Amino acid sequence: MKWFLGAMLLVSGFLFAACDSLDGGPRKIIINEAVCSDVGFLRMNLGEETEIIVDNTKHSETQENITVVLEEFPVTVTGELPPGSQVGSDFTTLRLSAPAGEEQSVKVTPLFTGQFVGTCGLQIASGSGGTVLQQGLTFEIVNN
Repeated sequence: MKWFLGAMLLVSGFLFAACDSLDGGPRKIIINEAVCSDVGFLRMNLGEETEIIVDNTKHSETQENITVVLEEFPVTVTGELPPGSQVGSDFTTLRLSAPAGEEQSVKVTPLFTGQFVGTCGLQIASGSGGTVLQQGLTFEIVNN
């Protein structure tokens, strides 16, 4: 029973960290190593500014980088465009990459509702040069 309660608290902590803002600023989606590995579903509200943050300030010893790619997402970038990203008239491709110990973010406003799939990659160091572990992240944009 204690194991179940601990697991539920851990999962709720990941979800809270991944999708909330307490400071009154834009809604925040925080993607870190734990979210990239375990959480496959994130939510944004149509027309509401959201800050997507790739936070790699806390990481495992062998993890070197987190890269999140949101390809052809229906968003308008309201902040600075991350390197390697492309803005389109209806769809934008975002690339956020944070080396171990750093973070990168972008502010966006969703334009359409629906489900859109992004990719989260963890670069892990190994004796043979390294491995990239990829996980799909489903973003649901809802009409609030």
